[in-house]
Amino acid sequence: KRADMLKDVDESLIESYTSRFKGEHFELESLLDNETYMSASKAKSYGFCDEVTAPVKNASEEIEESDEKENKDSNSTTEGSDDDNPEEITKDDKKQVQNAERAMRFINALMESTKL
Repeated sequence: KRADMLKDVDESLIESYTSRFKGEHFELESLLDNETYMSASKAKSYGFCDEVTAPVKNASEEIEESDEKENKDSNSTTEGSDDDNPEEITKDDKKQVQNAERAMRFINALMESTKL
């Protein structure tokens, strides 16, 4: 049963790529069977994408640079460890905001790098 399911998946992949693929049917099967990695220009030559865009800055590099800047900006320490301390709550709130902004930058960079 699982083998039939995998065969169906393979056939579906081949069907979906066939309309765009610029090559022979056996070549497409071979690329899929081997789970072939290819460059953007090679993918374009096969018809898997319409255009190759300029390189996008690596998302992790962008996040690291931003985190370093944010850490420099918010390098103040608070005294005491009382949970009711308003400064501590503010620090936690800032951290949550920073994490949310970091996640958004990552998602934006990821979306930018996957434009077809």
